[in-house]
Amino acid sequence: MPKLSSLEGILWFLTTLLTVLLLLRLLWTRLSSVYPAFAWFLVFGFARSIIGAASQLSQKQYYWYYIVTEAILLFFYILMTLEVYTLVLQKYPGIQALSRWMLSGALIGAMTLAMASMYPEMMAKAKLTEYDLLGVAERGILSGLVLLILLVTLFLSWFPISLPRQIALHSILFAAFFLLKGGARLAQNYSQNLLGRPLNLALFSLACCCLLGWIFVLKPMEEKPTTLKMGKWNRTDENRLLGQLQEINDTLSGKRHHTGE
Repeated sequence: MPKLSSLEGILWFLTTLLTVLLLLRLLWTRLSSVYPAFAWFLVFGFARSIIGAASQLSQKQYYWYYIVTEAILLFFYILMTLEVYTLVLQKYPGIQALSRWMLSGALIGAMTLAMASMYPEMMAKAKLTEYDLLGVAERGILSGLVLLILLVTLFLSWFPISLPRQIALHSILFAAFFLLKGGARLAQNYSQNLLGRPLNLALFSLACCCLLGWIFVLKPMEEKPTTLKMGKWNRTDENRLLGQLQEINDTLSGKRHHTGE
């Protein structure tokens, strides 16, 4: 835990406080059932931070604590990305099913590229540590998820899909948070931690801004929710694009159904 008198300590305390407030807001508005992966990510992140700060861990114990909890966080990143895809594409089950395959393919491809990029560095070491293996997994998973988040952001900005306001704003905040956080973490990995303190401060500041955004944006779901459209087109082009999207969905759904038969 950073010293509370330091800038890192102040930002850590503020991030922890805002995490608790956001969790309480999700429970109060019952949005924890709409975003379960997101809610459990916040619970785990809070518990990880408090346990790490309160426990008197030895250097070896903290090493394993970091390895295990960081691996669990990577799993939560995957779950949250799937959750966003599912919410955005809930009206298009065929495209939604395809996105799951895209996620698997992107992760496998990114992991392969991460291993290839780190191969000379890994071969130079006499023995690989758990931290080295975590670095490969982290680099691959974050690269794959950043690519997919970019795709879903481009998808939302192009197609005039009407989404409930809550889901649209959550998707935007999640995209901003994850793209910046993933980019900073990857930069930290590739720079061999030379930018450690500036990037840590940037990550704390980013987390505070996004947590504040979620606290103010996420409100109780309405019976007739207000909808937002990301893509802006005239009515003729909107109908054409939505028709094309529906045709793609129907084709994918038909293929999936045919395969099941």
